[in-house]
Amino acid sequence: MSTRFWIGVVTIECAAPLTIATGGGDDLRDSVCVTDASGFPVIPGSSIAGALRARHDVNAQSSLFGGAEENEKRSRLWVGWASTHSADNRPIPFLTV
Repeated sequence: MSTRFWIGVVTIECAAPLTIATGGGDDLRDSVCVTDASGFPVIPGSSIAGALRARHDVNAQSSLFGGAEENEKRSRLWVGWASTHSADNRPIPFLTV
């Protein structure tokens, strides 16, 4: 039995400003954005997967995304984090100090 993997690379371009908040604030801000190690904004894979899951019907949800019950299958879909891209549409690498 062979295992097959499909890899998709997707670009998300927002028509309006977008903020992915951490759910908390700090001493200076009401809402803190999710950032990578270099301070650039990112979108966690779990947020993207949640948006995709919400767009599918209940039958497709359990098939693609798995279920919460112990006897249900795990997710067949793995979603990575979305990183910030430069003007030439290349991911901005981590900055080293």
